[in-house]
Amino acid sequence: MSRIEETEKIIAHLKKIVEQNGDRAIDFDNIYYLLTRHKVLSEGYQKKVRKEYFDKWVDYFSDKNKEKIRLYGIKAYVDEEWGNFCQFVSSQNIINKKSFIKLYIPLDYDHIELGVEQLFDFIEHSGISHVSKVSSDIRVDNVLVRVVSEQDADKIIDFVKNNEYIQEGLLEPNPFLLNDGGVGIASDGIISLSQTLTILIMFFFDDMIKENRFDEISAESFYKYVELIQKKIFADFHMPSSKSPDIVNALELDSEKKLSDFKGTLNIILKSKDPDCTKEDIYKIYNFMKNENNYLYNDGKERNIVDVISDMRIILDTMISNYDEETAILNVCTYINTGDSRYLTRVNGIRKKYGNSELREKVLKYCEKNHLGIEAFLYEVCGKTKENILNEACIATIMKYDLNHCANALALLIGGGILGGFTSDHGARGSLKANIKQKDAIMVVAKNLGLSTNDFLSEEEIIKNSFEYVNMVFMKYIKRPSVK
Repeated sequence: MSRIEETEKIIAHLKKIVEQNGDRAIDFDNIYYLLTRHKVLSEGYQKKVRKEYFDKWVDYFSDKNKEKIRLYGIKAYVDEEWGNFCQFVSSQNIINKKSFIKLYIPLDYDHIELGVEQLFDFIEHSGISHVSKVSSDIRVDNVLVRVVSEQDADKIIDFVKNNEYIQEGLLEPNPFLLNDGGVGIASDGIISLSQTLTILIMFFFDDMIKENRFDEISAESFYKYVELIQKKIFADFHMPSSKSPDIVNALELDSEKKLSDFKGTLNIILKSKDPDCTKEDIYKIYNFMKNENNYLYNDGKERNIVDVISDMRIILDTMISNYDEETAILNVCTYINTGDSRYLTRVNGIRKKYGNSELREKVLKYCEKNHLGIEAFLYEVCGKTKENILNEACIATIMKYDLNHCANALALLIGGGILGGFTSDHGARGSLKANIKQKDAIMVVAKNLGLSTNDFLSEEEIIKNSFEYVNMVFMKYIKRPSVK
């Protein structure tokens, strides 16, 4: 049965509950309960993982266990405040990371004791950094492994696929997620994917009932609803518009990171329904979610904000070089607020080029949509990172030429420190020359692709990684077919 058919069964089940008990029966708890237990056999509802299992796992992965060869180290423990979970943490501390690849490996009651032991034995001996937990309830997310490396995720997925005992005891994970060999794959950053999905379904039913469209409720109409929410909240820019405050408030999306993670979570839900979706597609969304420098960027069809930031950098760089940063920002801020172009310098034709341009209106529109003060925006623009600079050079080069040209330009920079392939439009090449060295480009690309600098030793690797990075950057701004 396909994922869309499985999701259809869940939506149909909830629809039946409404028909039998009224719309008040569809609340957060009922939806969440169904999502986490939809494929669990009826006798499994009442069964809980025995406390002895938690004790056994804690003892088995303890340093006191002399019979076990300790290679990398793993700690199992039960937190007093979270007594329904046994926590597993690697000795390599990644607990403070804000984004993870999440692997759901649900096991039935008869296989969970030894299955968990075998799984975390493999994870420890493979030296995989992770933060994980096992629930005392038998549910479709009862074994959750969080990792930060795509390579580590692949190792765990392959292990599960090839472990006969675990395969025998696997329950089907949440059908709204990609299922690869019995492993549900997602990423949700610092917000909960399960809670987000629950609230989306709750709002979906509520809105359809209010609009007298109850008969149209289906998995297909739910996915269309998610697409509509995505368009409403992220209509033009990364931050939400004021059109859909209810769901933003319900999910407590009160920071840029949470909003970024919400956007990624919506993308995962929508992408996972695609029968051609692969784990690499989910990894790309994860890489977007873990990148905390993406908040100013628009990944829709328009690239207004990229142009705005590029032009503002030209203005600010020029004015800061002639004044100090505080004076430059004060003058530019006054120009944006009043429209008086006399506050812009004449140096390099700045006043003539931008004084009467549409740039001021674009900045005002962006700041209004994102509830951002003009001065705060200008200071963010000044706080440019090497990654921002490289990304903007890539975007400018793509827009002037194409993806292949940009990927080859990046390969030349990484392979030999050559900047000639990048366009000079918007000061892109000049900004690279002033701020990005060959090793900087390697570090930026390696960080975002989850690689090490040793993965750039051959020409073949450099070309492959350059094409992959350009595709990743490209997907954030203008969604078009990727480079082959």
